[in-house]
Amino acid sequence: MSADSITIRRTAAKILAYCLLVLVTVVALAPTLWIASTSLKPQSEVFQHIPHWIPTHATFENYVKAFDLYPLLTWFRNSLVVAACTLV
Repeated sequence: MSADSITIRRTAAKILAYCLLVLVTVVALAPTLWIASTSLKPQSEVFQHIPHWIPTHATFENYVKAFDLYPLLTWFRNSLVVAACTLV
């Protein structure tokens, strides 16, 4: 084997590895991105027959409802206290 063919094989292996890493990253991040996208949609867009990644009418209404219905700040504070105590 010549030095050129070894260099070509190494380059091809690196390209393949990077393509695989990009694919795994996209597959891993897709659910999180979908959740973020859905959280910004009004209810009428969430249940459309053909879903869209980007909301046509982005709104923070879902976050306002969540903070009104549940004591999220209290739960967050409790989690911080538990984490701080565990760290100490």
